[in-house]
Amino acid sequence: MVEWKNVLSGSEFSGYDITEISVPDIMNNSACPDCKSRSCPLPAILVSRTPTPDEPFTEAIAELKDTVRRIMIVLRTRGVKCRGYADGGCGYCGICAGYEACRFPTMMIRPVSKPYIDVLHHQKTDFAESVPYGLIVLD
Repeated sequence: MVEWKNVLSGSEFSGYDITEISVPDIMNNSACPDCKSRSCPLPAILVSRTPTPDEPFTEAIAELKDTVRRIMIVLRTRGVKCRGYADGGCGYCGICAGYEACRFPTMMIRPVSKPYIDVLHHQKTDFAESVPYGLIVLD
């Protein structure tokens, strides 16, 4: 498997904090939605950026989702399988067909605020409520 750090090094994501974390650390004692395990072995990449003081939070979230998608595209072109999550809904199409009938499944971003993902209370991270974050789970 291609190491994700090598794929993203020297890339256009330099304003973002990109850190590898463990999926069990962020699952809030719930089962993983994919493997149904409480000790999911999958690694994940936490993506965040502190917005500028004059930047509207909704714009920061939209930019973060675009960045998570761009990171996923870069990883996938190098053979890394992954899924993306971010604050809020997907927002890729104007009218969502829902996650089961998604017209663009490779661009889908699931909400990071699902009950099984608890990034704000992650032990190694000190996030403020006003910092948008995304998560890329590596398969």
